[in-house]
Amino acid sequence: MNRQKNIEQSTFRRPTLARHSVAFNIDVPKGIIYGDGGGQKLGCMSANFRSPEGGRVTFAIANEALALHTPIPTPDGWTTMGELQAGDMIYGTTGEPVTVAEAFPVQVGRDCFRVTFLDGTSVIASDGHLWKAKPSGWPKQYNRLWTTRQMYEHKAKRWAIPIPGPQQRPERDLPMDPYLLGYWLGDGSTAGCNITVGDEDLEAFTANMIEIGVTVRPVGTKKGAANRMTFSDKSGFGADMGGEQARALRLLPCYRDKHIPEEYFLASIDQRIALLQGLLDSDGCAAKPGVIFVGRERLSRDVFQLLSSLGERPTIAFSADARSRDGGTWRVSFNPRYVTKCFRLARKQAKVVRATRTETYIASIEPVESVPVRCIRVDAEDSLFQAGESCQLTHNTHHWTPGQHGPAFYELTNNPSKGPGLAAVHEGEHGR
Repeated sequence: MNRQKNIEQSTFRRPTLARHSVAFNIDVPKGIIYGDGGGQKLGCMSANFRSPEGGRVTFAIANEALALHTPIPTPDGWTTMGELQAGDMIYGTTGEPVTVAEAFPVQVGRDCFRVTFLDGTSVIASDGHLWKAKPSGWPKQYNRLWTTRQMYEHKAKRWAIPIPGPQQRPERDLPMDPYLLGYWLGDGSTAGCNITVGDEDLEAFTANMIEIGVTVRPVGTKKGAANRMTFSDKSGFGADMGGEQARALRLLPCYRDKHIPEEYFLASIDQRIALLQGLLDSDGCAAKPGVIFVGRERLSRDVFQLLSSLGERPTIAFSADARSRDGGTWRVSFNPRYVTKCFRLARKQAKVVRATRTETYIASIEPVESVPVRCIRVDAEDSLFQAGESCQLTHNTHHWTPGQHGPAFYELTNNPSKGPGLAAVHEGEHGR
């Protein structure tokens, strides 16, 4: 009885209507409301909502939607929010695949915001989209679910959000050893099976190649220049010249056009780390800002994507340099958290300092022109999944309150972080 009385004393606020006492059979058409995080007061989010099923809404706790073009990583590669269907597999908090339990129809006319992360990437989210977040510098008790609008209207300048684990994928039968490919992408000849190696790394490089079953030998090294090592030999002719690794490289799409082939992004964690180690042994270093990779734009953006898939939070920046034929260089920086061994070269690995932070940040939230958006529900206990080009964790579950809605509604309005978190009640589906 007391619970019922508390719910009935809750209030609604709407742009065009006066406050109403809550009763479970109240008719609140075309309105989106949300819980104010522990209190009973509900605030209006938008005034033009129709249920995804097309029915009239009695009340809804959120319209947790992302723009249709939002990139979503999956075990089979990238898709978008607009292409997701029930049954698809995407990634959750730990990096394990989770199932899309429901994919709801497109909504239009929502108030939208651009949410920009610390790395400069961004997503467009609806006003009611939920985030597991905490105002930067605030006590732990503020680490809970917030809507995009709540964060936008809050005085906090930055918001801490959790960092996901590395994306789990099965081991693949790759055409070329990933470590060798990484080293070649960094310091190899674009149209040849040769790699440039400095004197201080030559012995370790040769030993690392032997460890993966690759024989290297010097070729065409000029006096006073860095060592030019080849992993091809004189057997065969043309494209068939050399050993297995050399022949495999010539058939890859990155030969004469350096980039990470798609199948290597889809490889296991260990295989992706091996690829990263090759890239960093050749064109990387450990410094005070963390670990840095330096390269041309396309390859640098690929390294950014590779690191994001491994649960790291990289940043990418361009440094102008008139001496460069590209006008400058691209730098990808990160503080290693999941990747404990960034290098196979001992002199570089000795300088690595692991990060201990478990959070990254939302740097800004700005209103933008409305775009079509949609919701999904994932089969994950914490309702979080990875979205955006840097694989950030976001909350996007849609729940319906059952029966006459009493206990569920009480939990949603009084403690949304412990209840379903978000809900909507539709006439015709659950009754009134």
